[in-house]
Amino acid sequence: MNAYDDFADDYVQMVDQGLADPHSVQSQATGTLLTVAGSVNGLDVVDIGCGEGHLVRRLAPYARQVTGVDLSTRLLQAAQARTEASNVSFIHDDAQTLSRLARQSADLVLCNLALMDMADLDAVYASVYRVLRPAGHFVFSITHPCFQAPDSHNEFDVEGRFVARRVIRYAQAEQWQSTYPDGVRGRVGAYHRPLSDYINPLIAAGFALSQLVEPVLDSEGRAVETTAAAVIPTLMVISATR
Repeated sequence: MNAYDDFADDYVQMVDQGLADPHSVQSQATGTLLTVAGSVNGLDVVDIGCGEGHLVRRLAPYARQVTGVDLSTRLLQAAQARTEASNVSFIHDDAQTLSRLARQSADLVLCNLALMDMADLDAVYASVYRVLRPAGHFVFSITHPCFQAPDSHNEFDVEGRFVARRVIRYAQAEQWQSTYPDGVRGRVGAYHRPLSDYINPLIAAGFALSQLVEPVLDSEGRAVETTAAAVIPTLMVISATR
């Protein structure tokens, strides 16, 4: 059983709440990913780690075909129940193999906040490369590895103003679990990797890096100095070309 099956209902609710808040990490990641991906008109698109399918549904009105891939049976069931578009399919498969997708069958592969769940990045990159057509694009969002490393935290002055982000263990690649019990990383953990562990294997797999974006979150009108996410990027979005 996939770890997300154990709390699929809670996860779907978390995603819904995140997408309803334009200032959330979920909304920022999704919006930036779609901006970097650009037009999907007439394209065959694959979303790996699709979860309950919100990104697939956003793309369906424009793409030729959209395929959502996930290892969680319960999330795929939720995705299917929430999706009516006829040009969408959901398949149970591992992003590290993509065994159910044909070679050079996609123009664009997306992965939104899910690579941190995947143990073997080399295998993921090789599978995506195989599935993409020549000049196809792979666009993914991740929590920013430089600032979201294990045990990192914000520091504030005595008046509650943001001072700095303290990073404790950046260079050490490891599987870890957040101490916040109700969040995704507290429930299923994640694989932390330094940035080089994302980029170098991507290049070794045959991809050319085409864009890297580090968005900061909207400060919602609050003083910038009191809002860590407005000055320290929580996310990173990377686009690579086959």
